[in-house]
Formats: sequence, structure tokens, C-alpha cells
Amino acid sequence: MVIDRYNSAMTLDQRIVFIGAGNMTEALVAGLLKAEIAPANNIFATDIVPARREHMKTRFGIEVAKDNRHVVERAHILILSVEPQDLDEVLVSIRGSVSLPNGIGVKKRVVAFCREDNIKAAKEAGAVEAGGDEARAAMAELPVAAADASAPRSCLR
Repeated sequence: MVIDRYNSAMTLDQRIVFIGAGNMTEALVAGLLKAEIAPANNIFATDIVPARREHMKTRFGIEVAKDNRHVVERAHILILSVEPQDLDEVLVSIRGSVSLPNGIGVKKRVVAFCREDNIKAAKEAGAVEAGGDEARAAMAELPVAAADASAPRSCLR
């Protein structure tokens, strides 16, 4: 099981932030809590829909917010869990709080999940690996804390 491989690598005091609290985030949060990878008080989620925020707070006991920037600034692990058409707006909302690895002097590794025709653009943006199966294989080799994935919206088209 993949989770077992990472349990020793991840400390329970890392704050995991989800931007977007839809069905995918709900499934991931449920899995994190069930596997006891992180306690509810270290999981945060934002969403533009008040009902989704309330649902996540009630169901899981996690902290929720409307303001992306406030929560992102406290993140150890950031997961962008939004629809592709909303990604540009989300990236603008967290600009200045998060940086991609090229030129920031911090060792982070980015793995981009994208179509084959966007692999070159993703790698030029700083991804160590990009694509479908290639990115999935690279992600399996990264420690959980380094498994932040992000790419420009153009890579998702």
C-alpha cells in the first residue's frame, strides 16, 4: 500500500492545505484521516462555496476558510484541488504567498500532470517531470512533503 511507504516520512505536525473543497478534496481528507497520516487540526481547506466549507468543517472537523492567501501562508503541503478553468484565478489569489521553484533559492520539486503536448512547457516552468505515467512514477519517488504539484494553466490545456 502506498500510504504505508510514506507514513515514516511524514510527521503529523505538517499543515496540509487544500485550495478547493470539492469531491476530490473530500476523498483525500477522508483518506488522510482514516490512515491517521494527519490529524484534523492540521488539515485546512478553502472554497468559494459556503456550503462546501461548512460541510467539510462539520464532517471532518477541519479548519475552513474563504481566503486562500491566509491559509496558504501557513501551509507545509499545498494541494490545488480546483477545476482547470478556475486555476488562473486561484493562482492570482495566492500570488506572493507561494512561488514555483525556478529562481527562489528553495529546493522544491514540482511534478506536473499534463498532456503530452504540454510536457516541454511544464519542464521549462520548473517541473522535474511532466506527463501522465512519467509524472506518476516520479511522484512515487518523492517524499510526501516534497510532493507539491503545480504547473501553469497552459500545461493543463
